[in-house]
Amino acid sequence: MVNHSWSPAYRGLLAIHARESTELLSARDIRERRYPLGVVVAVARLIECFTRLHLDMLLADGYADSRVGHAGRTTGEILDHPYALGPHVWILADAVPLSQPLPFRTQKGIWNWPTPPSLTTAYYNRLRELRQKQAVGG
Repeated sequence: MVNHSWSPAYRGLLAIHARESTELLSARDIRERRYPLGVVVAVARLIECFTRLHLDMLLADGYADSRVGHAGRTTGEILDHPYALGPHVWILADAVPLSQPLPFRTQKGIWNWPTPPSLTTAYYNRLRELRQKQAVGG
């Protein structure tokens, strides 16, 4: 899950981009370069977006155990997640970290990324590996 100030109509694959700004990092994080900046670090599927207000209203109306949308999660499960702060909560699935971050300049909103074909193939291969590993209990 990630939080944004807006909710897109788009659903599908997203490049997860580490922004170039250091405003949320500590001096130590910056000094030790603990986090990559200005790079795509993973690929995931955006499957659902909710407003935090809508989720809070469902909870207040007694729907904590009700499954919402296509996410397959209950209102309570989403609200209990540490990253479901809002105002818009994006539900991600099938996140796969890149073996090597790819430099890419930040853009606002949902943007078209000229995805290298090798990355798309690598994403689906890695996703298949992860699912097989989960199926055997690993």
